[in-house]
Amino acid sequence: MLDTFLFYPDHALASLIFHELAHQVLYVKDDSAFNEAFATAVEQEGVERWMRAEGNPGQISRYRTAKEKNAGVIELILDYRKRLGDVYA
Repeated sequence: MLDTFLFYPDHALASLIFHELAHQVLYVKDDSAFNEAFATAVEQEGVERWMRAEGNPGQISRYRTAKEKNAGVIELILDYRKRLGDVYA
């Protein structure tokens, strides 16, 4: 955690905290794919539970929408990475 993280929106800071705490709970040596998938699952569930506890259901919807948009951007980047790899291979 860095002091610059304190300026993150609440949901982003909560996501980061849940994600990093998950790594402390369970870590499998030499399996980064599993470790990241586990931490991401804990992060998403933790943030949604926290938001429900805060009593703001609209916030959960916005969080899910932001996650979907982020997944779309990552998909686009990976697609263009492959295309550029094919062109310049």
